[in-house]
Amino acid sequence: AILTVTTGTFILLWLGEQINQRGVGNGTSLIIFSGIVVRLQAALFNLFQSMQDPSQNVNPVFVILIISIFVLVVVLIIYEYKAQMRIAIHYARANSNSTVSSYLPIKLNPSGVLPVIFASVLITLPLQILSGFAETSSIARQILSYLRPNGFYYTFLNVILIIGFTYFYSKIQLSPKDISNNIRKNGGVIPGIKSDEMEKYLDEIMNKTLFSGSIFLSIIAIIPF
Repeated sequence: AILTVTTGTFILLWLGEQINQRGVGNGTSLIIFSGIVVRLQAALFNLFQSMQDPSQNVNPVFVILIISIFVLVVVLIIYEYKAQMRIAIHYARANSNSTVSSYLPIKLNPSGVLPVIFASVLITLPLQILSGFAETSSIARQILSYLRPNGFYYTFLNVILIIGFTYFYSKIQLSPKDISNNIRKNGGVIPGIKSDEMEKYLDEIMNKTLFSGSIFLSIIAIIPF
């Protein structure tokens, strides 16, 4: 089971990367969204069947609340995906004293949903391993009881891992050092920032946006819990 989950995860990540390279869109997000859409029809059908069955005693207010939460999550995900901070950059024109204005877009969460996937895998795999020793080890049973899904410690660890992976993956994708070097090579400057302080400035800006983005992503991830 562990090998299957791990292999399947990496295959999906590889497929997502292939989609990214072909310019179709955010591959991992599209794969996850496809899975949600496939299951959504069956889930709605079961929900409406339960509403029509008097023995189920389903409260219509509860159904409306669930649908509202789903819509809210979708809206928040779209907002989080599009949100970005723009840093003004001025480039000097060749053979001219004038400048060309541009901007550097820094997304609220450049890593997308990958931190959620990595965090989930990193929590699930050890728990699956420990579950194999639950019958013979009291320590394993105790750890499993603390890290039960939807529990406080499970959710807390999930949030910490999401924040950590957001920083780690985003800093690999967007290196302040590489960005500042590219700006300088192209004759660009950030207004009000010295050339040798550009990397530090970008790093501070990215840390602020990534912190907000990681918290935002964590909230979206734990809403179903």
